Amino acid sequence: MMRPFLALVTNRPSAGRSRGSAWRRGGLCSLLLAAWPALAAESFVIYARPVALPEQGYVTGYIVETDGHQFSFLPVRKWHLQSNAATKEVTFVAPNLSASINLKILSKASDAAPEMQSAALRAWIQERYPKANIVGEFPCFANGGQGLAFDLEENRQKGLSTTTRLAFLPFDDGVVEFKLTAPTTKFLNYKLALGNLLTSFRTDPDHPSFTPPPGGPKP
Repeated sequence: MMRPFLALVTNRPSAGRSRGSAWRRGGLCSLLLAAWPALAAESFVIYARPVALPEQGYVTGYIVETDGHQFSFLPVRKWHLQSNAATKEVTFVAPNLSASINLKILSKASDAAPEMQSAALRAWIQERYPKANIVGEFPCFANGGQGLAFDLEENRQKGLSTTTRLAFLPFDDGVVEFKLTAPTTKFLNYKLALGNLLTSFRTDPDHPSFTPPPGGPKP
């Protein structure tokens, strides 16, 4: 079961001490989400930090640190965010609860990461989703990376159909799996949310020093 986490807004040391102090007084104490467990896990830490975007100023971005790697992304706007440190997952849930996007770190060390080849990924998918049919395969793109994506359809009770899009992005020690799940009739409404998450996603990003804005990032 996914658990909420405490997203602590942090910053790296910078030259702008006066502005940084103002931001720390206002923004550092802001609890963006609730509960401690994810931060307590040594192998999986997630926290928020300001990110400067053209014409938008500072917005809240997230960093995941696990097994010596860093992953950064912008959250899905207005979706609820949860995390599970034990399974190294981050999940976004749509406001109406009809769709979700799951981000999971699969490491080679745990033998959980599939090979980044079409046939291997198809076999991996069919093993985990035996009742679903693969109806599409295509390349997917992130910020500086490329992977493979698959669309799955599954008929459930009372004639309801669910569509899942799985996107796989490789990194040095494994694969990052993205999973969008929604009713087939509403799937097109949520494709952009997954696309935006992928566009913002970076593996082992370089984080230069910055001067945080007074009052912290925009929500």
